[in-house]
Formats: sequence, C-alpha cells, structure tokens
Amino acid sequence: MISPPVKIHNARTQHCIIIHWATGQEHIINYQQLRRFCRCASCRADTFHGKISLIPTDLYIEKINTLGPGLQFVFSDGHERGIFPWQYLFDIGTQLTNKERGYTQA
Repeated sequence: MISPPVKIHNARTQHCIIIHWATGQEHIINYQQLRRFCRCASCRADTFHGKISLIPTDLYIEKINTLGPGLQFVFSDGHERGIFPWQYLFDIGTQLTNKERGYTQA
C-alpha cells in the first residue's frame, strides 16, 4: 500500500492536479483524465451498460475532500460521488506517466 501524498496541488490554470508522493514521485493528472477514472457506482453502471460519459472540456475541480484513505473530488460538472483511494490515485498517475513515455503493461 502506498502512503498518503506529501502534497496535492489543484493547478487550475494547467487544468490538472499535481500529486507529490513520499517516494519522491510526482504525478500530474489532468481533470478530464481524473474524471474518466471515476469508479463510483453511477460511472461503473454507465460503463457496464456501454454508455459514454461526455466530460466538458472546461471541467475543473471545485473542491478536494480528504476521506479516510483517499480523496473525493468535487468537479465543476456536479460530479462528486467517487472516492479515489491513495493506491488508486498512485496507479492512475503511474499508468498515465508510463503511457506518455511509451511503456505498456505486459
């Protein structure tokens, strides 16, 4: 299990969150990517039924709440149901970083 981040920055002008982990790693996750990774019951049901959620291009995070072992993001489109555990946020950041570098999972 990953420890909670050392610092989380809501970088509105860059449309992303920047997470600094105790491991020394930094993950930059843009708002739309983060919203697509939501695992709340509603988003999971939409995915299961083949629905595609349209995410506004001007999406931003209004508020970040710490909830036990993770974060809840309040998005500007009203979505606020998902809880992102520390390990899940770390995995998202790692996946996106590897994708940008051209790495793929085996």
